[in-house]
Amino acid sequence: MADNQKKQTPARPAAKAKKPIGERIAKWFREIKSEIKKITWPSGKEVFNNTVVTLVLVVLLGAVIWVADFGLNSMRDFLLSKVPVSDTDKFDVNELNDFLAEYLASGSDVSPGDAVSAGEVTAFDAAAE
Repeated sequence: MADNQKKQTPARPAAKAKKPIGERIAKWFREIKSEIKKITWPSGKEVFNNTVVTLVLVVLLGAVIWVADFGLNSMRDFLLSKVPVSDTDKFDVNELNDFLAEYLASGSDVSPGDAVSAGEVTAFDAAAE
């Protein structure tokens, strides 16, 4: 018979009326003040020691990053020095700038992305020599 009976939930208590905003703010500040009193502040010696440890670790980490950077750059330079490069692969940026300045001054209407004809490439090759 007990199985057939529905469980009755207890009735909720009536909702409390909200306190005015001024009282709630004052209570909030009182609670903050009591929580701040519970904080254990470090001594001056502890702050100094923690600062020294932090600075030493920053310097050590900076040195590790510098060594890694230097080593990787040296390795890259070494590997690139072993790659054979022909003279035709090298070009002088100043020569390229001079050629482009002359080309544009000649009245040619060129904008980035325009196709270049074989004759223009040959003219560039001749100017580079």
